[in-house]
Amino acid sequence: MKNRKVIEEKMKRDVSPNIAHFVEARLKNLNTIIRKPAGIKIDTYIEKYGEINYTYDFGND
Repeated sequence: MKNRKVIEEKMKRDVSPNIAHFVEARLKNLNTIIRKPAGIKIDTYIEKYGEINYTYDFGND
């Protein structure tokens, strides 16, 4: 994320006590690293069988 330090400083500055816990939670979320998976588990199935057969449930039973 660009300007992470600037965003963190703005969030910490002049925080009222009644919303401090929300700011802390947001800062914690900003520090969470999200990675793209190298592959999904279905890859092996598709390599083996070449397709996925399914029956769609419209929910109108």
